[in-house]
Amino acid sequence: MVGTFCGCHAALKHMIQNCTGRIINTSSTANQVVQADCASYGSSKFAVIDSWQLGIDSAKVSLFDD
Repeated sequence: MVGTFCGCHAALKHMIQNCTGRIINTSSTANQVVQADCASYGSSKFAVIDSWQLGIDSAKVSLFDD
């Protein structure tokens, strides 16, 4: 989760300066399958999948007008 956050944070700096850009985060579907002893892995995958919230928050600075 830290890597995803740091990557998005670094990209957003440039996106805000240039008023354009896209971030595409990919993840496995491990959060959708219940497995023993995999709670932390599944949770981290869900956090990456849920990073679409970043797009909603970024829209507040008018990056995505199209």
